[in-house]
Amino acid sequence: MRAFTVNTKVALPTEAPFLPGYTVVVANFSATAETLQSGETLNGAYDTIAVVPASSAVEVVLNKPFVQIEDGSGILVLLAN
Repeated sequence: MRAFTVNTKVALPTEAPFLPGYTVVVANFSATAETLQSGETLNGAYDTIAVVPASSAVEVVLNKPFVQIEDGSGILVLLAN
């Protein structure tokens, strides 16, 4: 199992399993829901790809090379084999 933490705008690693087209589990260990967004460039437009409820996890297909948490706070953990 591999993990990647998202807590700011960040480029995804350039190797599997964190490439666009790969499926990951996104875990939220906080007490509030968090929105994961993806974009083509670090400072470009971002689109929502998942809303992860508090203390929960969802399955997501990554679709772009950059990710962020919508409001800029919180932490999400991407998990994959």
